[in-house]
Amino acid sequence: MSWYKDFKLNFNNYIVYYKENFNQELKDRWISLILKDKFFNWERCHAYREGRIKITIEELVTEASEISKEFENIIERYGFPHEHQMGYLYIQGQNRVSDYRMDVVIIHIYQRGETIYENDIDKFVCDGNLRSNKNITKESIGFWYGIGLKNVMTKFYNRYSKD
Repeated sequence: MSWYKDFKLNFNNYIVYYKENFNQELKDRWISLILKDKFFNWERCHAYREGRIKITIEELVTEASEISKEFENIIERYGFPHEHQMGYLYIQGQNRVSDYRMDVVIIHIYQRGETIYENDIDKFVCDGNLRSNKNITKESIGFWYGIGLKNVMTKFYNRYSKD
């Protein structure tokens, strides 16, 4: 590629810039949270609902709570994560840049009955840190909105119990 010679020549400058402007620890924690949330939804909740696994109400509450707590810890430590802090999310193999899907994590937390940072969502959007708030509303979430994590997990557990 024609750009490679210049890239190689200036590589040390790029490394310095990256280290000064992007927080790899934050990026790693955020990606880990996204993966944990995805695993919990698909491999735990959906699998339980479909009768493929057995899980206790305590496990559901604990795992969901860990996701919410990590979300809060990240925001308390770094502020609301965004691409200016972490760089873009490049998907190797697909050769594309993707969104971090921050909205999905928030939607899932809200579907689990918690409304963490409810009063800050519009600010996160306005600041450009969150792309949209259209699905993070009481109307979008429905009945589960704000009724508490343990309450939602108990209702979910009882609704889909195969015993």
